[in-house]
Amino acid sequence: MVFFADTLNYNFIQSFVNELNVGVISINVDSSFEMEINVDSGSVNKYIELFSNESSVVYAIQGSTSYPGAPSNQYLMVRFKGSYSVQYALNLIHSIPGLSWIKTWYFTKDALLKVPIGQEQHWIDSLKTYPFITDATLNYIAFPA
Repeated sequence: MVFFADTLNYNFIQSFVNELNVGVISINVDSSFEMEINVDSGSVNKYIELFSNESSVVYAIQGSTSYPGAPSNQYLMVRFKGSYSVQYALNLIHSIPGLSWIKTWYFTKDALLKVPIGQEQHWIDSLKTYPFITDATLNYIAFPA
């Protein structure tokens, strides 16, 4: 995950990411937000499919418990479009049996990149050298090749 300075626009970010010649999963420059959602019952994949069909959702993926303080149960990370409100997302989550809200993460300008396996640290270190990048970090979430 790469985070950009607030002064940059979408065209600059898209051009920069394209020049890196890596996979791009998403670029977000709006007021999108991500919600961490606990799966109290049922299949995580069922909920991923359900959220993936929502027009308000950018992506829905299974969360990982590899960071300190992460919940021990299975959970989802669902990113909502900035044109929707946090209250709308909370209402949606609360309307689905078997789910409970954990936390909301706010993002403004970032890109989720797919780099070759084993080269993650190289890319993180390299990206952090650009003055317009505020942070680069491993996302802890794996995507199929």
